[in-house]
Amino acid sequence: MHSLRWKLILMTVAIVFIPIFLLNRYAISFFDSFTRTELENNMRHYAFISGEQYKLFLGEPVSEQRHQKLAQLFERIGRELDAQVRIIGRNGAVLFDSGGSDGESVVLSDRPEVSAALKGGYSAKFRLTSDRRLMYFYVARPIKDEDKNVLGVSYVVAHTNSIVQAIRRMIMNQRLATYIAICCAILVATVLALTMTRRLRALMRETRSFAAGRMPLGAAPRGGDEIAELGRAVHRMADEIESRNAYNREFIQTTLHELKTPLTAIRGATEILEGLEERDDAENPAHRFLGIIGFQVGRLMHLVGDLRELTRVDVERARTPREQGDYCIFVREAIARLSATFPEPHAELVVEIPNTPLVLSFASGRLEQVLANVLENAFRYTPPSGTVKIRVESGDKVKTTVSDSGCGIAASNVDRVFDRFFTTERNQRPQDYGSGLGLAIVASIIGNHHGNVWVTSEIGVGTQFSFTLPLES
Repeated sequence: MHSLRWKLILMTVAIVFIPIFLLNRYAISFFDSFTRTELENNMRHYAFISGEQYKLFLGEPVSEQRHQKLAQLFERIGRELDAQVRIIGRNGAVLFDSGGSDGESVVLSDRPEVSAALKGGYSAKFRLTSDRRLMYFYVARPIKDEDKNVLGVSYVVAHTNSIVQAIRRMIMNQRLATYIAICCAILVATVLALTMTRRLRALMRETRSFAAGRMPLGAAPRGGDEIAELGRAVHRMADEIESRNAYNREFIQTTLHELKTPLTAIRGATEILEGLEERDDAENPAHRFLGIIGFQVGRLMHLVGDLRELTRVDVERARTPREQGDYCIFVREAIARLSATFPEPHAELVVEIPNTPLVLSFASGRLEQVLANVLENAFRYTPPSGTVKIRVESGDKVKTTVSDSGCGIAASNVDRVFDRFFTTERNQRPQDYGSGLGLAIVASIIGNHHGNVWVTSEIGVGTQFSFTLPLES
């Protein structure tokens, strides 16, 4: 939900849904209020007509025929209004009923609206039935003579079922319309989001690949909108980065080349002087100082070589020629070639490599360099009585692990072992030429192969270097 695509979709849906929801609520509320008001007006109108007819009935001689006609009139009014029309006398008894149940036996004076009308006031009430399924509207209008005396009450009762059903149909139709509108909004928003973010996502993939060194950026995007301008700005930044990196690499390569020449001369002169001192006077203090000079020159030349190698690895990136082959066979052959370079005496080497072919695309020379650096570290810090094990495992990726039973690495240094120029060596021993660049070279090579490398270690127990490489699809 954090992506721009989802935010655009959700925002569009919200923009469509909220106004429709509010409009539907207003429309239903307005329709309910309007229909109830119109129903009340109609009921009040018919109550007035019924009352006027009753007044005429009172003004003429009472006869059965006259009573019958008035009852029929009220029945017709009730049918037209789909309601029940009653005439209630001053004592609260029903005199006429459009439903045909008129008589003194029905008394409604206890009803609030009837009681209010008998006192001379107009009253209207809503009430639900006992099962709460229907709502009835009651209108009580007083029947008055010319002197404003109450002669009775014109009482009209109608249920609001037609209004309720209309509102329910309106709600269902509005919900359907809302669902259709939301679906259309989601479809349109998805198309817009995909269209708008497609170039952003492509630019993001390119910048990630560029940052990881796997490929350069493609062609600069065209167009005059903000996304195109952002793409062009990123391409300009990438070109500037490449230009500065190229300058820095050229500067480092030139500097290292210039350093190697005087170092080689110093080392040669030191070896000659050491040979002369050995023949003339081995006890001379100058002999010891020449040894120190020779050792430090050796360290400098080793550092210069590692720096040049690291610079070449950084330059190569994805441009290194790759070959497809069985990784298991490659590791066996590489160990056979490297075994002659292991220091003597050295710890026992245990090899665990599956016989199942594992086909990878890799630069064999660079991966052999990785194995050489990792194995060199393992033998350096493991006593001859210890064990160094190399194991290859297959899964989603090919995992290679080199573990030793050496002195281990302090927990505070584990996360720094792949940093450039970082080394755990503190003793300036003649056999140690660690420059702090070997594992940085390993990390760079594995990164160029789209893999991962990490280390786990425990003081006094040993260290385990692991790296993974993707299988060939």
